[in-house]
Amino acid sequence: MRYLPLIFFFSFISNSYSQQTNHFKEIVQDLDIKESFTDTLYFASGIIKSIKTTSIYNYNNVEYVALTGKSIENYRNGKIEFEDWYDNFGNNLKGKVFDKKGNLLSEMIATEINTEAENLDQFFESVSEMDYPNALISFKRLIKIYTYSKKSEKWYVYQEDHLTFIKNIKKGWVRKFLNIKGDVLKTKKKI
Repeated sequence: MRYLPLIFFFSFISNSYSQQTNHFKEIVQDLDIKESFTDTLYFASGIIKSIKTTSIYNYNNVEYVALTGKSIENYRNGKIEFEDWYDNFGNNLKGKVFDKKGNLLSEMIATEINTEAENLDQFFESVSEMDYPNALISFKRLIKIYTYSKKSEKWYVYQEDHLTFIKNIKKGWVRKFLNIKGDVLKTKKKI
């Protein structure tokens, strides 16, 4: 059994996602999930540690495995630490990170997922060996980072990163620093 790489760090079970380009959808349209199962792990205290859904595909008599749907990792106190949503192919669509009190620290949203592969054989060949620089997958992400204002006594987005990855290598980014009102204070970029 081969593991389809989880393209980048961080339960929609559908074959249509707005983040996927038309080309990506065309390449994977004939790929169906053979089997899915959900694993729930617990801390010794009985509190849920994690919930993850794994899907298995059979293509050319080889099984491929990917995280799909919603995954959750909890702190020992039962509060959510990580919350991630994956498409049917293991691509991270959205993720959130929380502190032990339940405050949102950061979130990631995939805004575009594409592949340079011309067919499923080429797609799986590029990702099955976990050789990320050769994976024919490109994506764009928006990352929001939150901070707490003691003066206003509330959390707000103080940094937004717009990232572009080609073949899983960061190729460009725009970083915006924001004030509590959401006004842009400073912008940095590398394109």
